[in-house]
Amino acid sequence: MTELPRRYSSGEVDTDQDKRNLDLPASAKEYLTKAEDQTVDWKIEDGKLDGIEPIDLPESLNDYLRLLQSSQRPVVGRKEAGGRHVKAQEAVDDKVSISIEKPKQATGDNTGNKNTAVAEKRSVLARMSACTCYSGEYLSATFRIGKSPIQEQTGTSLKEWEPGKKHDPTQFLLSGTEIADVVRNELDTPIAKSTDIKPLPDGLLVISGATNTSKSIVATALALRAVQVAAWRADEDPKLRRPHLVTYEDPIEKWEIRDAGQAQEKNIERPDETLEYGFTATLRDKRRDRTNLELALKDALRQTPAVMYVGEVREADEWKQIISFAGTGHLVVTTAHAASLSEAMSRIITAAEADTPAKRREVASRILACIHLRKVDDVRSRKSSNKSVSLIAPTMWHRKPLSISSLVATGLSSVHANGSFVLGRKMFFEKVAQALKSGRKQDIEEFLQSARSELTTMDLEELCE
Repeated sequence: MTELPRRYSSGEVDTDQDKRNLDLPASAKEYLTKAEDQTVDWKIEDGKLDGIEPIDLPESLNDYLRLLQSSQRPVVGRKEAGGRHVKAQEAVDDKVSISIEKPKQATGDNTGNKNTAVAEKRSVLARMSACTCYSGEYLSATFRIGKSPIQEQTGTSLKEWEPGKKHDPTQFLLSGTEIADVVRNELDTPIAKSTDIKPLPDGLLVISGATNTSKSIVATALALRAVQVAAWRADEDPKLRRPHLVTYEDPIEKWEIRDAGQAQEKNIERPDETLEYGFTATLRDKRRDRTNLELALKDALRQTPAVMYVGEVREADEWKQIISFAGTGHLVVTTAHAASLSEAMSRIITAAEADTPAKRREVASRILACIHLRKVDDVRSRKSSNKSVSLIAPTMWHRKPLSISSLVATGLSSVHANGSFVLGRKMFFEKVAQALKSGRKQDIEEFLQSARSELTTMDLEELCE
């Protein structure tokens, strides 16, 4: 894996019983001294991890690879009294000892000769959770240290980046990032790189809409923005964890990022590609890495995700599982098909069997926001020969004390544009215009002049549902 131009410490992993050492990939060594838990990834090739023979692994990972090689299914290896026992649990969960090395700078004496400093090593007990990711091509192991014996600020700056492709206003009036930033503003967590920037609260963030309404584009932009903010905060505070993006998708989405000021984006295809941007990504494929959402969420509980992204939720059982996970203090982003905002909220409430005020309160408190995307006719293209631009109009319900109490008291009849906890489509565009700079602001205001009545009609139609 690519070695990044930043401070590194070397690390070794061994089990208490076997005392076997495991050299970590160079790109994974930096953060073991920085935070309470870290994620390390290896490429799986012919039963080897980055050229390391299975015999050099901790016993649990050794079992994992042997059976992965023979059956192509992730498994767990556990030591039990009287010998070793293997269960097909599709994950590894084991206690290991991590040796952390803090390199020292070489110093010179008065004769001009340099003295080679001896690195300082300390050992800590960690809980290790491992799984396959990137459609079975990589092994991801999260080491939960508890408290690192060495915590230092790196003193380096993260590489600046933006989520998604560079916006082309001739194709899309709003970019996924612009929509995501308005959502953050409404949740009182505006984007601004500073030490006091707020992370998104925990809860379930649902992006709904019909087919071809850019649900995945907006959802991944929201997830990446949340990870980006967490990376900024972790870079400033050495006690914070490096953010970990964990996904469960079918298939894996295009997770595109681009360097700030650059037009060309790149798709995240390997775990080491995100390290220079300050986060780790464990992208899991439903067909190859985990075939069950419930078990994937259980794995995620041990992987300390800053964001858990779940591809489209369809079944009632999946809604129950994802709502339950959102109640554990995690941020969950997902997508769903729905014809309107009230229908999207109805599916969640119905799936959770929230048929009493107490149950509705419990479910509502776990939903951070529900956004519905709808295509809008380009009124301007009907009046001129201009090329038609793809127009997506969002509306949004978000969690507030008033929105929870209204949903409890009056049910889904409270889910309509009201300027308080439900942002209507017309008002959403107005919020976008307020947040943009002069050039883009003019584009949005021009659209509003021609489509204001159409957006208002949409809001009124949804009021009557």
